Amino acid sequence: MQPIPDDILSRFNALMDQKSVPVGLRDEYRKWLKYYLDFRVKYPPPDKKSEQVRLFIDKMRSRCKDDDLHALRAEQDDQRIKKPA
Repeated sequence: MQPIPDDILSRFNALMDQKSVPVGLRDEYRKWLKYYLDFRVKYPPPDKKSEQVRLFIDKMRSRCKDDDLHALRAEQDDQRIKKPA
């Protein structure tokens, strides 16, 4: 797995600061970002972003522990709730 490019990592870290992500969870967030970037390299993204996220979650479901997937789904649900109408 490739490291996260510096430009993406700095923006991602800034976003985590902005969203007040607890410091103890940030390594997990970076881990999932690495998985996602690796997935995008291996599987070209479809046109629709929602389809792209669904494919990524399906792939991770087949490879990850249930608790990791549950955390990812909870974060995804949390983001949907916070999204302005």
